[in-house]
Amino acid sequence: MTAPLLEIRDLRVDYMGEGGPVPALHGVDLTIAPGETLGIVGESGCGKSTLISAILRLMAANARVSGGSIRFDGRDMLALPAREMRLMRGKDISIVFQDPMQTHNPVIPIGRQLIDIQFREPLSRREKYARAVAMLEQVELSEPERHMRQYPFELSGGMRQRLAIAMAMLCRPRLLIADEPTTALDATLEIQILDKLRDLQRDTGCAVIFISHHLGAVARLCERVMVMYRGHVVEEGRLAPIFAAPAHAYTRALMECDPAALPERRRILPSITDEMRRSFL
Repeated sequence: MTAPLLEIRDLRVDYMGEGGPVPALHGVDLTIAPGETLGIVGESGCGKSTLISAILRLMAANARVSGGSIRFDGRDMLALPAREMRLMRGKDISIVFQDPMQTHNPVIPIGRQLIDIQFREPLSRREKYARAVAMLEQVELSEPERHMRQYPFELSGGMRQRLAIAMAMLCRPRLLIADEPTTALDATLEIQILDKLRDLQRDTGCAVIFISHHLGAVARLCERVMVMYRGHVVEEGRLAPIFAAPAHAYTRALMECDPAALPERRRILPSITDEMRRSFL
């Protein structure tokens, strides 16, 4: 059996408020193998982003891990010195954020940003430039050399998201985290970005954690799905069985909220909501 690339056990995270700690994650378990694609779904506030920030150790100033463990390739992520953690970000674990405009520096040309992000690579500037152009071609940005001279604000939203993927993949990470990367895009662009992520994952063999509230996007990209609600993992497993017969009330509620669901199917939502509420009292 292949050893997990990322293994999280009983992870608990609190936010410190004026009245004391407010729990955000309640004993979360997560495992992902090399080359696997895992989708994490749930409504806003369910703990998805807190989980990702804990993995990267980029939590808010008032957040703290109150229990559990995070291990990447056997290494204890919570015990790593800050310098070693910085070296892991980008090289071993990369992330594509939801808003690409906040990811890129607006006053530095795209080419320089793509070259600078390769600072760990023992290559000449010319070689780094060539790798950057090749990656822009791989994410299907036309006229890549012209884009190298441009600034991020000169690109459309879909083009900026392709650029964000290119930057994340340039360092050849072993794990790519995509944090709702298609939320701000229209349906056509969303499909294109998802297909490009899938192609890159297959080409490089990296593992992918895909964060979303869109079940259709998860179904298009992922092999396995984990459903979160109120900081708990309520359901996890292979995609097809869970989508065919969800066991937890919250997963069923997500399925019933599909805009394509028939009105008569939505009549069961109040009873599902009551069941969900009772399960966390």
